[in-house]
Order: sequence, then structure tokens, then C-alpha cells
Amino acid sequence: MFKKGLIAAVVCMSSVSVCYAWPSLPSLPGVGSSSGSSSTSSFSASDVDSFIAQGKATSKLVSDSKMHIAMAIATKESKDKLTDSQNQIKAGLANNDKTTTDKEQKLAEAVDASLKESENDAAASDRLKGLSADQKQSVINAFYNLLLGIKQQSVQVVTGENILKGIKSNPTLLLRASDMKDALGDMGSNIKSEGEFMARIPALFKGAGIVPVLPTDASDKPKDVSSTF
Repeated sequence: MFKKGLIAAVVCMSSVSVCYAWPSLPSLPGVGSSSGSSSTSSFSASDVDSFIAQGKATSKLVSDSKMHIAMAIATKESKDKLTDSQNQIKAGLANNDKTTTDKEQKLAEAVDASLKESENDAAASDRLKGLSADQKQSVINAFYNLLLGIKQQSVQVVTGENILKGIKSNPTLLLRASDMKDALGDMGSNIKSEGEFMARIPALFKGAGIVPVLPTDASDKPKDVSSTF
């Protein structure tokens, strides 16, 4: 995760729903296209800022999509715990609580744990099966968004690595190298997890008679996931 505001900034989460308002992402060479090509010769502080902003947006897309799927699959007990964590984060952000970042990290870990537990839960597919048609479509869209975010970050990583190489030779930007490394590390973790999600979530979908839809290109747009559970 990025260090700040990944779960609650821009996206508003209620106790049972996630409401998306996707911003226009800043443009960078190689980001938003499948080529990922970029020169290392001339990068500015604004390029670094734009890259980090894009990384935060796509990491949020990934984390919020996982949350949406977890809420659809989880038992009532797990759902209540996730909701409580959400509320604590929202309160922390409102009060500038310095522990909010740690709470965001713990929530991300709890979401991953919930998804992993569902893999071995025979009732998880039944819970998916019991969703309404709109809810099932929302879960399909969340899985689409999850893979889209990872696909976009696969492109962004190439650009980020080029920027990092460029600023290392620029004394005025050298202090931003740690920010770039943090962003690239978060993206790398998401990309590495793609195979795990491709093996786990479609299997749950199959048991519930749900057919996933996959993004075809990094330039695709996120889909609506406004249903509640």
C-alpha cells in the first residue's frame, strides 16, 4: 500500500457499499498505453508527482476492488469486522489521526485474509450464489477492476523505472528517489499477486455460476461497483 489515504481518499465507503468517483489521471509517457516506452533523459518534479498520483489511483482501484469482493463473499462476522475497520479509518482521516496509516495497512491485510479464507470455505460459493443479479454483476465488475488496476500498474512500472533512472542523475530530484521506490514496491506487490487472484476468485465464481469478464487493455475504464451487500 501507499503510505497514506489509499482506502478512504477519493472513494467513499459506507458500511456495506463502495461508491466510486474516478478522477482523470495525469498523463505520463508510457502510462495508459500498452507500450510503456519512455525516455530517461528529461524528467521533472511534476513527472514524479504525476507518476505517484497515478500509482495511488491504480493501487486504490486494486485495494477497493478486493474490498468489494471480500464484502460479497465474507461471513457476517468477517463483514462486520471489515466494516468496523473502515469506520475507524474514516474517523481517523477526519481527525488527522496519525495511526490511520497503520489501520489502513491492517485493513488491507484483513481483506486479503478474508479472501484467502473464502477459498477454503465451502459456503462461500453459496453466499455468492445467493446474491441478486445486480449484486453478482457488481462482483464481476469488481474483479474486472482488480485485474485492470494490476494491468495498468504493469505499464506504470515501466514508466516509473525510467523516471527513477532519470532522477538519480538529477541532484535536485535525488531526494524523491525514495518516494519512487515506495510507489514501485507497492505496484510490484500488486502485480505479483495477479496469479493468486486468477487462481482463487474465478474458482469461487464458477461454484456460484458466475462468469468473470477480464479487461483486455490497460486503457480500459473501470466498471461500476455500486451494489451493496
